[in-house]
Amino acid sequence: MKKIILIILSAISATGAFAMPITGNLNICPGSVSALTDTSFGGIWVSGATSIATIDSFSGNIMGVAPGTALITYYYPGGGSSSVTVTVNPLPAVITGTTSVCVDQAITLADVTAGGLWSSNNSFVAMVSDSTGMVTGISADTVGITYTGPNGCSRTAIVTVNPVPVAIATSGTYCQGIADSLFEAGTGIWGTDAPLVISLGTSGNITGLSVGTANITFTNSFGCAISTSVTVNPAPHAGTVTANDFVCIAASITCTSDSCCGNWSSSDATVATIVSGSGTVTGVAAGLAIMTYSVTNSCGTATATKGIQVLSDTDCNKLSVKSLTARPEELVISPNPATDGNFSVTINTDKEEPAAVVISNMTGEKVYELTTTTNKKNEIKLDTPAGIYLISATIEHGKYVGKIVVE
Repeated sequence: MKKIILIILSAISATGAFAMPITGNLNICPGSVSALTDTSFGGIWVSGATSIATIDSFSGNIMGVAPGTALITYYYPGGGSSSVTVTVNPLPAVITGTTSVCVDQAITLADVTAGGLWSSNNSFVAMVSDSTGMVTGISADTVGITYTGPNGCSRTAIVTVNPVPVAIATSGTYCQGIADSLFEAGTGIWGTDAPLVISLGTSGNITGLSVGTANITFTNSFGCAISTSVTVNPAPHAGTVTANDFVCIAASITCTSDSCCGNWSSSDATVATIVSGSGTVTGVAAGLAIMTYSVTNSCGTATATKGIQVLSDTDCNKLSVKSLTARPEELVISPNPATDGNFSVTINTDKEEPAAVVISNMTGEKVYELTTTTNKKNEIKLDTPAGIYLISATIEHGKYVGKIVVE
């Protein structure tokens, strides 16, 4: 009987002696799952440090919990066991940096754990430099950017790639003083780096303020922007026309403007002609002709005008003693232009003498007359429409002629 008992005890001890080795990845990361295996089936897996690593009792799937080591034991169904030590490596530090980027723009992520590499889980959405962590947006979506440390453990940041606005619809060229509009789909904010060159409204309304170039930016609700450059060209400027107010038949005067590069024209060549390039006006017949100076560029045409009264031979002969247009110190008209027709007329001579003042419109119709003396200020009120009126002051030895503009 003693001999039989010894044989049974020897068999039980042999079950442990023939235990098979445990295989699988013995270096894992917190949160990761790996499978341990043993060729003997039907046993039970046990973790000796569940705060470090847990293991499924039946499948052998082990999951890292925290950095450290844990003894993992496999107990065979017939008795005996095998054990291995599993190391749970630490994760890299938390990834830092902005986690949103616009298409075609870049951000840089960082991790204080040195020696690792960066990767993207979708290079069609965003690419990342494996060494620097610089992320470049490719298309609008979300993407996982992973930093893997030297121990093989990794952290992942979710990066959002936002769309940029579509191209700004613009002609590229605008005119000084002219309003226009830009177009951009969606909502956003307009801005410019040159507010003295253009005025830009919240809805994309644009007005050229001064000659120059300006960059225009549209930023959408995601904070992504697109820019374009526009040019503001000068508005045409005809300047101010100066000339004598009167000319005799067959005589000539010259119109000038303080603006260049324009052309002259006459409203009535039967009254007075004008040379387009030089501005030389020649009287043809008594009457009024409007001389127009026109300047044209890519932004349009601007004009400035001057009314020229062609006097008859009789009127011109009567003015032989004095110059056709009185000097300012001889015939003083003030203020000129006159608001609501209120102004004064003074005829200055060496001695006091009678004077007859006649005011006519540009068609020659008399609208006011006054008998007075020289060297006297005469207050006048014209109840006439706004326009240009001729003032003729006749004295013993001649006639002074001037004009008044009524506003």
